[in-house]
Amino acid sequence: MAVTAKARVRRIERTGSFRATGEDGGRYTLHVFSCLLEAGPPAEIRGVRSIWTEDGEAVDRVGRGEYRTAWGEILRSDDPDAP
Repeated sequence: MAVTAKARVRRIERTGSFRATGEDGGRYTLHVFSCLLEAGPPAEIRGVRSIWTEDGEAVDRVGRGEYRTAWGEILRSDDPDAP
């Protein structure tokens, strides 16, 4: 039987930003947010990351440098900081 532990989220913080270009040539700034989880006092570890537009729309990561917006547009980035 597997033993699992519940991780407690300490906080969510913006851990990065990068630029991407849409299929229509539009430029977007995307922000990466990470859940920081409690790993025992006082340690913490970085958990799940999520990507959002400046307007607060969720973005799915398709692959490195390629993203799909909530409205279906594909965005691409050659930014070295892009996940």
